[in-house]
Amino acid sequence: MYPVLLRFQGNEIHTYGVMLALGFILGVHVATRQAEQLGLDVVQVTNVLLACLATSIVGARTTYVLVNWHHFGAHPIEILQLQRGGLVYYGGLIGGTLAGVLGALYYRIPVGVFADIVPAGLCTGQILGRIGCLTNGCCYGAPTALPWAIRLAYGPGALVARHPTPIYEALLCATIMTVSIRFFLRPHRPGMLMVGYLYAYGAGRFAIELLRGDERGGDYLLGLSVSQCISVGTLLVAVVWHALARRQPIADPGQPPPEPAALE
Repeated sequence: MYPVLLRFQGNEIHTYGVMLALGFILGVHVATRQAEQLGLDVVQVTNVLLACLATSIVGARTTYVLVNWHHFGAHPIEILQLQRGGLVYYGGLIGGTLAGVLGALYYRIPVGVFADIVPAGLCTGQILGRIGCLTNGCCYGAPTALPWAIRLAYGPGALVARHPTPIYEALLCATIMTVSIRFFLRPHRPGMLMVGYLYAYGAGRFAIELLRGDERGGDYLLGLSVSQCISVGTLLVAVVWHALARRQPIADPGQPPPEPAALE
């Protein structure tokens, strides 16, 4: 595990930051390729996705700072030091969702259709992001005697056999991504791929949180962490969205969009 990927002239390039950047680039690439398959305007979709990335970073960092205000209140200069880690995924999801909905409405892209190009690209970014967490020594698991336990070489969780929770989440996201890609061009109601993502990730993240061993920001409701509380909210959103999506007709994304009617 290498938290610092490269050092030169007194400067450091952190592996976490590199993996995060790669996750953003590849995630946007996957999403735009799927948008192209649907016949959407790739430039418009890219603009919305870039806005989602910007707001997701703000949301993820803001949530992390608020949860750990006992530290950042005394060290405000560290708030902008993103290269060392410190992002709450759910904060990023909330921030990115707001930009995605507004951007889709601005370009008159059906929200459900836009939402369905998100899961595969989002999971791509999450997989690389969690690999970055592993190299950074953060988001580690609770102590365990299981044969696949890992020992970090540095950080608060160092030298103790622990659950490899970043790997657990990467595997969860890889599974969701595979299913999303498999069903992307099959007939389905618009928005259902995103609903499936919310169900699977919300439940999976809630379970993984039970195995986390790092500082979770305290208990907020019934002994649940912040991320577990948001996971419950995510599942509730999925239930409501599912009910609304079921009212929509089934579309076949594998078919080319109809040609506009000629003027007579």
